[in-house]
Parts: sequence; C-alpha cells; structure tokens
Amino acid sequence: MRLSRSLALAAAVLAGTVAVQAADMPLKAPPMVAVPFSWTGAYVGVNAGAVRGNANYDPICAGGITAACPVLIPPTLQNIPGIGLVIVPGAFSGLPGGGARDTSFMGGVQAGYNWQVNQIVLGVEGDIDGTHIHASLTRGVIPPFAGLFPVAVKATSTDTMDWIASARARAGVVVAERGLLYVTGGAAFTNAKVNTSFSETFGGFVIPPFIPPPTGASSSHGLVGWTVGGGVEWAFSKAWSLAAEYRHKDFGGQNYLLGTDVVGTPIMDRVKFTTDQVTLRLNWRFAAH
Repeated sequence: MRLSRSLALAAAVLAGTVAVQAADMPLKAPPMVAVPFSWTGAYVGVNAGAVRGNANYDPICAGGITAACPVLIPPTLQNIPGIGLVIVPGAFSGLPGGGARDTSFMGGVQAGYNWQVNQIVLGVEGDIDGTHIHASLTRGVIPPFAGLFPVAVKATSTDTMDWIASARARAGVVVAERGLLYVTGGAAFTNAKVNTSFSETFGGFVIPPFIPPPTGASSSHGLVGWTVGGGVEWAFSKAWSLAAEYRHKDFGGQNYLLGTDVVGTPIMDRVKFTTDQVTLRLNWRFAAH
C-alpha cells in the first residue's frame, strides 16, 4: 500500500516537472509568407538620353512663280560695259522646301501611377525634359527666270527647341514578376522658335547703292502634338526600377514668320516639327515604403 502511494506521488511530481518545462519552451514562429511584388502605386524618377529633332519646311510658291509670291529678289543697279547704267527690277520669287536635323542630349524628370491587375499593368505618366535642339537650313531663292538677275538671295532658318513635355497613358504586361513590357502614348508639348536671316551676293556689274535683301525675323509658337512609343522596365528592388524607352513625337505644322520681302510684305512658311528620343529612366516607388 505504501509502495503504491509512493509510485503515484513520484509520477505526479514527474508529470508536473515535464509540464513546467514544456511551458517554459519558446513557441515556434509561423512560417514567413513572401509578399508578391506589385507594380501598383505612385512613382517619381529621372531620365536622360538623346533626342533627334526634325524640322520640315514647306516650299514657298511651289506651284510656280506668280504675282502672289513674295518679292525676294531686290532691284539692282548695274554698269554694263558698252551699255551704261541699267536698273534691273526686283522679282517675285520662291523658296524650295527642305529639312533641318539636329541631335541633342535630353534629361528631365517624370512622375506617374500604376495599377496592376493580374499580369496587366495600366498607368499614367507625365514628364518634362530640357534639351537644346538647334537645326539650320539654308535655301536659295528661286527666281522667275534663271540667269536673268544679277543677284542671288539665300534664306537661312534656324529652329530651336529647349524643352519637351508629355502627358501619357501606359499599358504593359508583367514578365517574370519584376519585368514589364509596355507601350505608351498621349499628348506632347513644346515651344519651337524659328530665326531667319537673308543674305545676297551680286554679279560683277552691280554697283552700290543697292536695295537690301528681305529682312529676316524671329518667331516662336507653343506646340501641342502627340507621342507614342514603348519600353522595357525592370524592378531591381522593391523600391527602384530602371527602364529603357523609345518615343516618337509629332507636333504638326505651324505657320512661321520668316521676315518681310523687299516691299514689306510678310514672308510666311509652314514648318512641321517631329522628334525621336531614346532615354534611360530611373524610378522610385512610394508603395515600397
């Protein structure tokens, strides 16, 4: 009887000791569940690259030289041997069409917002970049009759763009969770300035004083056009991503004042501007913090 009581007491003490030890043991933490990467959220960033600017000038009086064309050839006074002093009157004239090209560095900032639904990412983005596109075109005046006039007139136009901006939509597909292939398009904005000067060279019989050539002018316009392109972006961390992007911009045509002709009539030309750009873009996302 005493032996049974002793065994029961020992068992109770052993059970209590095991329970106390078990209570003192630390509990295992539940396994960590990895949060999948998401493109959703706002972001800001910087970009840098190269841009090629194109300015295409329409011909002036392309359909033929008539009285509706500007008087680009001034009258001249000549001393022709055996004949004496002869006044050659000015003439209605034209300018051929042509294009000016320039490639420049560009750099700026962007901001946007993405929404990811399954493997599709939709977003909006705006950017503004500084640049210095500076392209020149020299055109020779087309007289009504070749070889008749003892003066040759040239027009040199230089177009300048110092900034470009856009507001766009983006749509892309996720590749390997952190990769994004996308297309983008929307509105584009800039200011383009055209500065024109006229010069003249004379034949050997022309004597001073002579009437000067047309007077050049400088004019600028704010332009609104469209842009479209695409790119690839890779998120190398939860907060940072790097993208490479190409875009084309078309700002349409605008009438620019080139100057005034010999009799003071404005000389107008229609100039169409386009750009093509390639940029690297570094973005930082707020949602990762």
